[in-house]
Amino acid sequence: MKLTYDKETGSVVDAGKAAPSGAPQEAAGDDLLSRLEAKHESDLTKEEKRLLQRERLKKLHGKDRLAYLWAYYKYVPALIAAVLFAVYLGVTVWQGIHHDPYVSLVVVGLNPLSEEAEPALDAAVAQWNDALDPEHAHDGIDTDTSIVSLSSPMDVQKFQILLSADADIDAVICGREVYDAYKEYGVFEEWLDLPDSALFSNAWFLDGDAGICVKTASARPEHVRSLCRVLLGE
Repeated sequence: MKLTYDKETGSVVDAGKAAPSGAPQEAAGDDLLSRLEAKHESDLTKEEKRLLQRERLKKLHGKDRLAYLWAYYKYVPALIAAVLFAVYLGVTVWQGIHHDPYVSLVVVGLNPLSEEAEPALDAAVAQWNDALDPEHAHDGIDTDTSIVSLSSPMDVQKFQILLSADADIDAVICGREVYDAYKEYGVFEEWLDLPDSALFSNAWFLDGDAGICVKTASARPEHVRSLCRVLLGE
């Protein structure tokens, strides 16, 4: 006896036996739908679940069909968005792990009201990259300009985290007052006054007076000194 699975009826039949002449054929519609719906959903196989969905859709038309499809697939867009976000996050983390900048800078006090400040600093960074060791030109200079001032507790907390020994920051470009407020904690080696030049302008900053502070715990002190020489025009 050879048994086969009839997908239309969802039952196992003897392939060697033909249906008796005149016997009613098992419907693939209402009977199948009733039989599948009689089972608990957790007891259905994947094939049976697909059959159940297909049979239900056959009974629906127009708005009812659309409503059923939406109820069944409403989580798909969120799932796709979650997958895309996970991919983006993974790529970002991978890039962060494999990115080793030539110098990492924090810029404090860049004038947010000046339309020229940030574009001018970006252009200066590009010039700094060109002026530094060509061997490391692809590494580039990372700049964080998100701290406008240290007047808010949130900015102070963020700045202190960036100054911690574990943070991958090499130097800070800021006003003299910022340096004086933190030098006693031993986080800076020195403050170098940066004169206006083709690569730097104090006009970009709120207090009009900025310099570069070398971080004591910098992992790239030689690179910072090279940048300082470029900024000072040496």
